[in-house]
Amino acid sequence: RSVSNMSVGSWSSLFRNVKVLSPAYVGVMRSYGSRPLPSQGPTFVCEKKNRHTGSLRQPNFSRNFFGNPFESHKTVHQERRLIKYTPEELFDVVSAVQHYSIFLPWCEQSVILNVSRDKKLMKADLKVGFRGLSEKYTSSIMLSRPKTIVVEAIDSMVFKELKSHWTFQSGPTPGSCWLEFKVEFCFRSPLYNQVASMFLDEVVLKMMTSFEKRCQDLYGKRPDRVAYT
Repeated sequence: RSVSNMSVGSWSSLFRNVKVLSPAYVGVMRSYGSRPLPSQGPTFVCEKKNRHTGSLRQPNFSRNFFGNPFESHKTVHQERRLIKYTPEELFDVVSAVQHYSIFLPWCEQSVILNVSRDKKLMKADLKVGFRGLSEKYTSSIMLSRPKTIVVEAIDSMVFKELKSHWTFQSGPTPGSCWLEFKVEFCFRSPLYNQVASMFLDEVVLKMMTSFEKRCQDLYGKRPDRVAYT
């Protein structure tokens, strides 16, 4: 049947079949189990224990699987860890963007373009590659030492939006820090959004582990983490 001759009912039937077959839709079905799915696009929120580190991670995927399949939707992921390094040490590692290509997986190039006189704002070029996708973009980085770092892509052909927030707070014991990380992204391509959502846990886990390993390389190994929330 030609596309132009398809009725509204035929289109509805087609999209129902597509949703049943899509990996993202299957993921939602598994997450909801026997509970009825909402009639509108859900905000998918879960909490789970990370089997690698024991930390309680709280990813918040705001996805609308039941809306227009040709639209891209924003994904949000949040994570909080207690790490045995000071806020100042972690801040210095995260803010040293020029070294990302040395220790971060999938970061192929990292170059600082300019830094403001007060060192509270800088721009950097980043090139990342993951499973066949390669992208180079410019980021605006706002720094408030040693509390927060906000990174936002300002020139990207692939991302419609990409923004990450880093927060560093003193931990319950001397020399420790609560590290909070939040990333919000939306690809221009709905297909890229689907693929990225499937691998997001893997990417975030490796990235956070790489930053902690970088601290060990620079400041020496510290006692194991003592608590999570």
